[in-house]
Amino acid sequence: MLDSNVKPTPMLPIANHKSIKSSNNDRTFPYRKAIGALLHAASHTRLDISFAVGYLARFQSDPQNFHWALVRRIFRYLKGTLELGILFDGNSNTVFDVYVDADHAGDPTRKSTTGFIIRMFGNPIAWSSKRQLSISESTAEAEYIAICDSAKELLFLTRLTEETLFKICPFEYPITIYEDNIAALRKCKNSANKGRLKSIELRYLKVIEYVKCGLLSVKKIKSKSQLADILTKPVPADDFKIYMSQLMTRI
Repeated sequence: MLDSNVKPTPMLPIANHKSIKSSNNDRTFPYRKAIGALLHAASHTRLDISFAVGYLARFQSDPQNFHWALVRRIFRYLKGTLELGILFDGNSNTVFDVYVDADHAGDPTRKSTTGFIIRMFGNPIAWSSKRQLSISESTAEAEYIAICDSAKELLFLTRLTEETLFKICPFEYPITIYEDNIAALRKCKNSANKGRLKSIELRYLKVIEYVKCGLLSVKKIKSKSQLADILTKPVPADDFKIYMSQLMTRI
């Protein structure tokens, strides 16, 4: 792939994969090996490919030529961004903040995808792009579940920081979570219409307690400023470039 043409984004908008039929190929391409290598990069330094790699990893049991072409596109994108990385420059006075988003029913199984980015002093330290376990009945439900998933990871990191670095890195609660769905924000404050989100499972209600006791604070953010958008779906090249300028840098 070092001799291939570069691509501006790791993935094009998702096609309707349910219509893809078996291509009867000989499966000689190293699909699982490529996915494994890409997952290593996506989980350590290259959050920009997290969604694309996670999405294509779902087809490892029966990859088609179409999926292999999408994997090769990721490598073409990486070729053009070999110097891109995360620079921990501490350019913000905010110790922790979180950007959370969800793509409702975007997967062929109709399950939603959770995406969140946890930042420390303005720099990404943890991120996730993961298909949700159950089918959400609405966008608000998918977004609320994403908030709950990010809260668990966030509280683990904050408590770890308290135990190890608090003397040199003090911070105060509540930690701000940025979300762009108003109904999900209201649910966190337990002020949403119960009829719209009554199907939420009990295990997702803990975040309401976190907000009430002052551990977390949820705030509305414009969709165009939602950095976690790149972890839930492929975005247009222009938007992708804007998001990446705020998350990663050329080193």
